[in-house]
Amino acid sequence: MTKKGDTVYTYTSKAYPELVALYKRWYPNGDGVKVVPKDLELSPIMARQWYMGKGDLVFPEDDHPYIEFDTGSFDKESVDRLVAALQKQGFKASRRPADNEISLSADSVEDFLKWIGPCPVSCYDYKWDIGNSGKGEKIAADN
Repeated sequence: MTKKGDTVYTYTSKAYPELVALYKRWYPNGDGVKVVPKDLELSPIMARQWYMGKGDLVFPEDDHPYIEFDTGSFDKESVDRLVAALQKQGFKASRRPADNEISLSADSVEDFLKWIGPCPVSCYDYKWDIGNSGKGEKIAADN
């Protein structure tokens, strides 16, 4: 399908009734705004999966890399809770009001990457490459 010269791809999958409860847990208001469940506890494995799926290692010009999480579709209260959960682990995290996304300070990048452990899938190795060289300045886990 094309629209104004751009190619647009769509994907649909089978609807699974087993996933309805999970959907309602994350989208309780039915308005498309994601709400992080209040009983969710941020573990290293959960944070690793979140980082692989919705996190980026950002390299600003002439500065140290920092991490950002795409949380723009979450409600503000959820983002504030996620920031607090990251801070509870000792990371310097903040919510950017302009886009409702989370930034993890350059001071916390190495500690965060060690906390979540090594990348389990090679196609995401670049998210652990703080040297941005693609050649192995990756953070190794402590455990």
